[in-house]
Amino acid sequence: MIELKLISINVKELKPLIHFSYLGDADLIDKYQGGDRSFEDCVEFNYNEIRSHLANPVYKNDMKLWKISLQSGDEIDDIGYCVTVKNEGDINMLFSFAFNMHYRKKVFLIDWLKEVEKVLGEHYYTCLWNKNTRAIDFFKKNGFEEYQSSDKPFKYLTKGFDHTIKSRMAWQ
Repeated sequence: MIELKLISINVKELKPLIHFSYLGDADLIDKYQGGDRSFEDCVEFNYNEIRSHLANPVYKNDMKLWKISLQSGDEIDDIGYCVTVKNEGDINMLFSFAFNMHYRKKVFLIDWLKEVEKVLGEHYYTCLWNKNTRAIDFFKKNGFEEYQSSDKPFKYLTKGFDHTIKSRMAWQ
């Protein structure tokens, strides 16, 4: 039996996972990362973006880095990474994520959402580039609601929000 797991990592382990997660996906670089960045520039940009948020006192204790892995017996295969923000008394966030293109099978992604929910609870959101239709469609098919950000290139996808929570969000 194959089991998906989130395994806590430190920032030194993150950059190779970002690299692995983006590897071979030309669409990710061309379409979703934007601009004229090279593959390595995209990896570096996202790694530095996450590191800068980790250094921010607002996120310091609430932001967690995860390796997404598949385990079958004693064998473990890394398939991606994700970053969560658990805001005690506020709204939780799936901050960043990516999967290596060979592991984007629906069953793995659905299992991953279940694991994220164990970390963040039933109510959380993520923010994606408008042009990341692949991920937006996946989240919508799995019970997330879509909201256009006032910052035009982004969409918010929410899980389990009622009107009380929605009224506190910046995009409303």
